[in-house]
Amino acid sequence: MQNAVEVGRSVRSDSRPHATLIDWSSISKLRSREITRFRHNLGSEPLLKLDSLRDLSKRLAPKGQVKFKPTDGGSVGDAFMTADSHRLGWTIDEVFHRMGEAANWLAIYQMNRDPQYATFCDQLMAEIRDHVGDDDPGMYGPDLAVFLSSPPAFTPYHIDQHPVFFFQLRGKKRLNLWNHRDPDVLPPELAEEFLCAKTEGRIKYRDAIQPKVIEIELSAGEGVYWPATTPHLTHTEKHWVTPDDTFSLSFNISYYTNETRRRVCVSAVNEMLRKHSPVRPHPYDGSSVRDRIKYPLGRAYLGLRRLITGRYLRPEQEI
Repeated sequence: MQNAVEVGRSVRSDSRPHATLIDWSSISKLRSREITRFRHNLGSEPLLKLDSLRDLSKRLAPKGQVKFKPTDGGSVGDAFMTADSHRLGWTIDEVFHRMGEAANWLAIYQMNRDPQYATFCDQLMAEIRDHVGDDDPGMYGPDLAVFLSSPPAFTPYHIDQHPVFFFQLRGKKRLNLWNHRDPDVLPPELAEEFLCAKTEGRIKYRDAIQPKVIEIELSAGEGVYWPATTPHLTHTEKHWVTPDDTFSLSFNISYYTNETRRRVCVSAVNEMLRKHSPVRPHPYDGSSVRDRIKYPLGRAYLGLRRLITGRYLRPEQEI
């Protein structure tokens, strides 16, 4: 089992004047391509309290931004299926009231589209830019999401196209993550296909990668950062339940950068070469010279395809 970059010993108190949302003193060095643990000061944030999240869910549910998931057990390779309504027909009030009952799961996506959460998102992104922006410049398109889950609950193995800061606010959660740059874990051609066509079904867990897992158990006040396309899954387990903590509450912020845009454009060229030529292209980050040549070609190709099809390949990527 591999290790993430460890969290530091120093912890900043919430009561300190001008306390930051992320406890940056708990991180010795955050590099944008490394999984990194940290501590945070979001436990007392009013917008992330249950009453606020319940009200937000009611405002966003009609827009399709609130999802439920039947969590009747399953394996790390199961499809990640969500729905706009609870499988038992519960209202949002009932879901929140009964969240402590086994196997309930609710997620709220794109929270920052709500005016009350937009300022909070801007504040958090400003901190991240200040501390990570030199290493990973050009941050844009943030997305806030909250996850409530009562054990036994899990999120199956998958990857995302963006970097993620993940915060545990209540209860516990176990994350299994893998190095996205290891071709034995994530073959480059599968990552490129996912980035260009969002083919989630092709990204599957295999028992052979388990020895390479980075396992992290988070409690309230702790968090972890992971880079774009990091394979991961999560578990919320029964033996963590206490009378005061009957479910897990997690929050994350994701965003795009200059590098995520470059990677999609280079991936588009590589996919085109694989499909229409005998060339076996170097994966993204395999050659800086090749990537510099492919980037404008890929961006022009995707722009032309957008004109022909009338739609963006990735609206959130601004390509």
